[in-house]
Amino acid sequence: IGTETNPFKGVCDGENYKDSSLYSVQGIHTNKLMENHQGLFGCIKNSIIKGVSVDAGYVMGCNFLGGIAGNNFSSKIQNTRNTATIKGISVIGGIAGKNDDKDSQIINSANEGLVIGDIAGGIIGSNFGEVKNSCNKAKINGVNMLGGISGHNDMARLINVYNTGSITGTNNIGGIAGESYE
Repeated sequence: IGTETNPFKGVCDGENYKDSSLYSVQGIHTNKLMENHQGLFGCIKNSIIKGVSVDAGYVMGCNFLGGIAGNNFSSKIQNTRNTATIKGISVIGGIAGKNDDKDSQIINSANEGLVIGDIAGGIIGSNFGEVKNSCNKAKINGVNMLGGISGHNDMARLINVYNTGSITGTNNIGGIAGESYE
């Protein structure tokens, strides 16, 4: 749902669906190894995604991959969870591949799915926005710029976040952020 040239613009509200706290998408399966911007949503812009859980399955592709969104531009992702495996080349996150600007937010979200790639994080691969009240509980595997929350954090905010997952890689590895600039 949503591409780089035609991003999803709207509200997806799964909160309190059928007496549950989150709307659950069971067993997502995308296997487009040469394609970018993949997840439940490929690209979102000026949107709100809340109360959604991606439970089991996998997202496999090239760059900008996440359980909820491949690329988050000026949008809010709130009260979400991912347990699917996310595997690609670079800019890979359990919740979103990239927070593209200072108005991009991920709030109250959790990742429990394996993340594999470079510039990879349990919540976000590359962060130019804000991640708040979120956690990662899964493994992060790759070579470069790997973080429990954010692989690459550039003039971005990480507020009240934690990681309990293991991180395996070679360069620029951190329990919270692999690489961070102010």
